[in-house]
Amino acid sequence: MMLFLPSAMEQFRNVPSDKPSNPEDEIIPRLVKQNKVTVFAVERWIPINYAADLRNVSNMDSKELLRFLNV
Repeated sequence: MMLFLPSAMEQFRNVPSDKPSNPEDEIIPRLVKQNKVTVFAVERWIPINYAADLRNVSNMDSKELLRFLNV
């Protein structure tokens, strides 16, 4: 699962929209070089199957999200 904070989402704006893009090939390496990638082992999964699920998770602050994931 990948979770991008709003500041990291800025990287997506730099990818040209006229060609297919893969975050694993373009954005993730750039964020790694900037030391902006962290890995967490989690005990719980948050399924995002519907727009409402995404809204619920998006409304959580980082502390609430980590608490929910039991990190």
